Amino acid sequence: MVRSAAGDAWSFDLARAWREPPALATSRTRRISGAFFLTFGGVLLMLCAPLVPGSHAAHLWRFVAGAVAVGSAVGWYVLGARAPRWLFVALLVTVVIGVATLVRTAASSLNASSFSACFLLPLTAAALLLPLRRAVLVLLLTIVLGSWALHTLGTTASDVVMRAGCALGMFGMVAWLARVADGAHQDPLTGLLNRHGFERRLEEQLARLERGGGQGALVALDLDYFKRVNASGGHRYGDRIIVECAAAWRAMLPPDALLSRYGGDHFVVMLPSTPLGRAADLADRLRAAIVEGTTVSAGVAAWQYGDSGSMLLNRADVALYDAKATGRDRTVVYGDPERAASELESAISNGEMRVMLQPIVDLPTGETVSYEALVRWERPGRGEIAPLNFVPQAERTGAIHSLGAWVLAECCRLATMVRNSNRSIGVNVSVHELRGADYAENVRRLLEEWALPGEMFIFEVTESVFEDEDPQVALNLHGLRALGAQVAIDDFGAGYSSLRRIELLPIDLIKVDGALVCTIREGHDVPILRAVVTMAKSLGVRLVAEHVENEYQAATLQNLGYHLAQGYYFGRPAIP
Repeated sequence: MVRSAAGDAWSFDLARAWREPPALATSRTRRISGAFFLTFGGVLLMLCAPLVPGSHAAHLWRFVAGAVAVGSAVGWYVLGARAPRWLFVALLVTVVIGVATLVRTAASSLNASSFSACFLLPLTAAALLLPLRRAVLVLLLTIVLGSWALHTLGTTASDVVMRAGCALGMFGMVAWLARVADGAHQDPLTGLLNRHGFERRLEEQLARLERGGGQGALVALDLDYFKRVNASGGHRYGDRIIVECAAAWRAMLPPDALLSRYGGDHFVVMLPSTPLGRAADLADRLRAAIVEGTTVSAGVAAWQYGDSGSMLLNRADVALYDAKATGRDRTVVYGDPERAASELESAISNGEMRVMLQPIVDLPTGETVSYEALVRWERPGRGEIAPLNFVPQAERTGAIHSLGAWVLAECCRLATMVRNSNRSIGVNVSVHELRGADYAENVRRLLEEWALPGEMFIFEVTESVFEDEDPQVALNLHGLRALGAQVAIDDFGAGYSSLRRIELLPIDLIKVDGALVCTIREGHDVPILRAVVTMAKSLGVRLVAEHVENEYQAATLQNLGYHLAQGYYFGRPAIP
């Protein structure tokens, strides 16, 4: 909420209240409040079931409904902290419909009036914890269903109007008080979130990122030599500079960004769904938009899976300190001082990336059965850059999401060119991408857009997937398999592999790393390669040998029982 210019604590920004929930609407309060009104209403219903006149079946129905509500409360308390906000809205709507059904099936209008008091529970929760645009929908649904149920049982019109009016008045008062209370989370000078309010909202943002995957970044901004500004122009002048900076930055930020005056002349911005490179570029634009004669230093840090708000803030502050220590009036990116993420994201948008296809052949016949898609960066002035020189940094900075999305779309385009040959394309996927809850769904939408069957794709993941404990990774792999695609373990043998995890994960292919293939020499035994064949047979998966460079290696692999192979001996990566 934003206070009025006069700093009136009894006013709030109606437009923001319409689209945003109050500051107290955290995942924790939604979990506790939802569990409370389900438990309270359920216990009350079970206690009143035998006391309210009606048939034995009606008593039993009400008792069972109360027990279901209490059971739902336990489930909501356990899972509610990770539940998306729309699910809380769905819960309130379900409760409203349930209460309306209870009222409608009452034995008399008097009993119905008693049951209608339960409408106050979801109505209060909606006023306290939802944006007004959603809370008003719950209010309207409550009034419509409640009035209909009471009217059909013969309740007088005056009684219906009185109850609806009381519900409306209570809703308005609770909603107003909840939003006025937001003043404790606002900076009185700029109307922005203060430190306390920002930290609460930040944890909410990070919980959504962790739940849905994706990427985000935090920017820390600090006015340079602000003590001198106050000393030369006075505190009123310093306040005006801060207010003007806040107004300019707020106008430049995307709607989902969180901007806070964290303290004094220190600001922070949380940018959900924003890659690190784009966040750093935005920080440059924010620094350029301030009052003439004033400079700003900025530190930028990328959100990484598992980060808490304090960890992210600390990394951004470290980058900000580096910016100040190296001359001020500059942007420093934590873990990426050369701004490689910005360069990589610019390279994608500027068309500097290329996808090449390397053939994978069937060893007995020598026929090409599929391709592996390999990305190259054709950087102006530096020539072709191999993936090893930019993919690891893309994973470290979060730019891998932008790169992976572009590569997958490009592979769909290439798949249309080889569709009639019945050959599939292997796409490398980072474990960082697989942590996103919507990765498999995004693949499905892309396949529909290009009218391609999932069978045309093989999604290749590295052995690092074994070390990841996030269940979302396995869910996405199963989701890809459900689309008809195959899943391959790439570079097998290059690192540590948990054989138990291989057995549990949905794997169709194992691609044996070239480090094992290069051990094939005349007069030397290859027990590890032979053991891999035995393992693959027991698991029912096919093998692909990588980096095959000569005829002797190819013949040896075929004799050992390898099905497929790729390498310079069969063909180099090329643009189709």
